Amino acid sequence: MEIKNLIKEIKIDAEYYAIREVFTRAIGFTVRNEIIEGIHREEDLGMMVEVMSHGQMGYVALNSFNPSDVKAAFNRALVLANKARLHGLHPFTLKERPETVGEYISPAKLGFNHFNLKETQDLMIDLSKAMNID
Repeated sequence: MEIKNLIKEIKIDAEYYAIREVFTRAIGFTVRNEIIEGIHREEDLGMMVEVMSHGQMGYVALNSFNPSDVKAAFNRALVLANKARLHGLHPFTLKERPETVGEYISPAKLGFNHFNLKETQDLMIDLSKAMNID
């Protein structure tokens, strides 16, 4: 189900609520004593919901797109926002939450497809050498 359809189904008593899809792609290396111990690649896809209630924010992240899970996440975020009201230092307004238009694009100059495994491995090995204490 698309996010636009999910948000239409949400009915909670709050000044503001929103949902966004979050996608992350990463490669990780482990190098010890100039030896590559592991390379892993991961991709994460999920959602972040936020709710403003009585001037306080509540956030919940989830990795399910199931409508009942999304509704439960909104209800949990509402509970967290209401609990935060007891300790809130500053009340937020809709002014702090302008309408979101567009999508976030990473400021990275080169995309994931331009990643050079050999150059990165060589760099990691050189760094391992430099950090080695005799």
